[in-house]
Amino acid sequence: MIIGFIGLGKMGTPIALNLLEGGVDLRVYNRSKPKLEPLILKGAKAVNQPKDLFNETNLVFSMLANDEALIDVTLGDGGLLETIQPGGIHVSLSTVSPETIKKLAERHHEKKATLLTATVFGRPDAAEKKQLWVCLAGESQAKQIAEPYLKMIGQKIYDFGVHPETANMVKISGNFLILSVIEMLSEAFSVVKENGGRPEEFLALMTETIFPSPVFKNYGKIINQEEFIPAGFQMKLGLKDLSLFLGLAEKSGLDLSFAKALRERLEKGIKNGLEDLDWSAISLFSQKP
Repeated sequence: MIIGFIGLGKMGTPIALNLLEGGVDLRVYNRSKPKLEPLILKGAKAVNQPKDLFNETNLVFSMLANDEALIDVTLGDGGLLETIQPGGIHVSLSTVSPETIKKLAERHHEKKATLLTATVFGRPDAAEKKQLWVCLAGESQAKQIAEPYLKMIGQKIYDFGVHPETANMVKISGNFLILSVIEMLSEAFSVVKENGGRPEEFLALMTETIFPSPVFKNYGKIINQEEFIPAGFQMKLGLKDLSLFLGLAEKSGLDLSFAKALRERLEKGIKNGLEDLDWSAISLFSQKP
């Protein structure tokens, strides 16, 4: 089957390459043309505009950085909805606002087409190894069509029901938890280090006993060794996702003090020129000056 793919950033490129490896006949679009080259070398064919994809297939995936980019490739000039046909399926892998997804799902429905969401947990190295965890939501029949291809990119799919915005709510809530772990590790490492302990031994104890989690293991190593470049997830993107989480909380009538404190950490990092570093670089602010 021919499949379309939009967005060849740090996550999109390895995901698209895994689809190619799985035998998919891939059509790709990316605003920055040089990023198309690795896919073309592997057999993908480039198109000039997003709308060109639905001229060749009824199934298109997108992995984009923010709400604005997703809205543009969907509703903008040359966007997907110009050519989508009844029965067409657009699978959004992007971490964006649930409200944006809800509105876009309505616009797809007007065309008798379907918007699915398949948000993913995992850094670029996990994407390369097909070890992403996929959060899927949307119309059941469309999910059955998309699932075989999602299995090519992830280790497990979690179904969150028929409302596509639910998967985005899950993703931004999960990212809040990841950032919380980063702050916990940062503060604990600082106390251990300043009192004669070795953070790497402390991390080994924690991850081999009460916190045997890939988030603790991976970010513990990154923070301890200060490996903030290249960024697996940039601080500016972390602020975007946390702002989405806080916006959803505010809309729900919730006052989340810890999340607000984490936002201050990220804002401080960006103010200090760290926006392109890994978001775990907020750990620098827990250290003694």
